Amino acid sequence: MSQAALGWRVVRTIAWIAIGVASVAGAGWLFAHYTGGFDRAAELAGEVSPARWVLVIALTLAFYSLDWLRYWTLFRLLGQPFPFSLGAKLVTISYFVSSLTPSSELHLPVMVILLVNNGYPVAEATAATITKSIYMVMWVILCGLIGLQVAGDGRVPAVIDDHLGLWLITPGVIVGMLALVIIAPGPIHRWCARQLAKPDLGHNKRKFFTGLDKVPSAVGRIGRSLRPLHGGVHLASLAFIAVAIAIGHVLADGVGVATDARSSYSAFSVGLMVSYVAPVPGSIGVTEAATAHLLDPAMGPPAMTAAILARSCTWYAGAMIGAVLFAIELRRIGRDRFTRWLKHPEEARDAG
Repeated sequence: MSQAALGWRVVRTIAWIAIGVASVAGAGWLFAHYTGGFDRAAELAGEVSPARWVLVIALTLAFYSLDWLRYWTLFRLLGQPFPFSLGAKLVTISYFVSSLTPSSELHLPVMVILLVNNGYPVAEATAATITKSIYMVMWVILCGLIGLQVAGDGRVPAVIDDHLGLWLITPGVIVGMLALVIIAPGPIHRWCARQLAKPDLGHNKRKFFTGLDKVPSAVGRIGRSLRPLHGGVHLASLAFIAVAIAIGHVLADGVGVATDARSSYSAFSVGLMVSYVAPVPGSIGVTEAATAHLLDPAMGPPAMTAAILARSCTWYAGAMIGAVLFAIELRRIGRDRFTRWLKHPEEARDAG
């Protein structure tokens, strides 16, 4: 690795750490300020009845199971099995690694490495992971935009009005690129063929372009499929969003927020959209602030507490479990090997 590349990686890592620390510190202040203190938040959480907590726990389990189901349907479209035990592990790890950087840069490579190490082809692991993420982003954004339209007057935070268009540029481009790959994979095939035709192409680069050449075919097999399973991916995505909103509604009502179905839909669908598009590690703080403001423009303690509790169920719980499972995987694989696989994921299959 050149000195310039090494220097850039060091700077990037330091920047990620600094942004992460600042985000957590800022969120901690935000939570303490708008809940009236963590003791007050705990008091409000205690007002949620045991019956409601049982319902919330059941909905939370359904929420993460739907995440696995989306992955399962995609792999079945590719003719691959996807057991629940592996899926549950990968789903929770995905929440953890997605929280480490502002734009979830580690999500795709880590998922591909773990899938390949479990025997999945690189192209199909990449295609399923990319398609799962992009389909979800597409539906989250569409539902969130509807949530903005049905929000009551004065409830949409100014920061969303001012910056939403900017936040949507990147996911919009990514969704467009997926559509292009599905509709017209030819240019990618031809570009890879030109690279592979170079006689001086190194071994690792040759393996990379060989794998990349197969990704459009795998993505196209999913995107052009007319099988009912393909519709199942989208239904599972919509059910995933509906369950997230239901969790939020039950908790908001439980802590005493005056809300109805329309207000809860607006608050928690927009909050979910912010969690997917805001350029903040794990979208910590900004998601809760947006959700609380849509529930109550004054952002009183009940609204902020409801937002924190809902986010704890639909993100932080998964991320904390994922952190433990990722640490176990990293210890099993070895840090040096895992770092090498980030550059050459196909090597993970040889070791699997």
